[in-house]
Amino acid sequence: ASRENKSVLLIEPLGLVGGMMSGGLSFSDSNQMARESLGGIFEEIHLRIEKKYKDKGVKLPYDVSVKDNRKWMYEPHVAENVFVEMLDEAGITIVLNETLKSGRMNGTVINRIKMYSGKTFFGKTCIDATYEGDLLAAAGVSYRVGREGVKEFNEPLAGARYPKEKVN
Repeated sequence: ASRENKSVLLIEPLGLVGGMMSGGLSFSDSNQMARESLGGIFEEIHLRIEKKYKDKGVKLPYDVSVKDNRKWMYEPHVAENVFVEMLDEAGITIVLNETLKSGRMNGTVINRIKMYSGKTFFGKTCIDATYEGDLLAAAGVSYRVGREGVKEFNEPLAGARYPKEKVN
């Protein structure tokens, strides 16, 4: 959003940004994907991680620009450093260690969130970037748990699961 000239405030309940990548995952989910489809900000993050290592003289066992099946691994603190740099470059304000308590809707838009610390944040819109949709639930947006049936929305593939192939 910031790259599209929007004002952005990022609120994070932990003391670091970057979610699972900087919080300890360090083994990318892209290891189970068709890498030819990767691009955009996801690839940019990995290219920057790769550059951090190259700048320190560390040769990684993979090349992000090569779309093969070699494992992409990195240290979480390197990913965190990349996220902080990207957020800073984009002019994004970061608020850490704030836990969501509630959200308020204005029509179909969430425009106010309250934290357990007592702080309240307002915006033209609040985007839920949580793993589980916590802000949507806190603002009273309806949701369901589980999959709908094929007949509910006339979707022939609804409820279908496609297991991943095993990774060697």
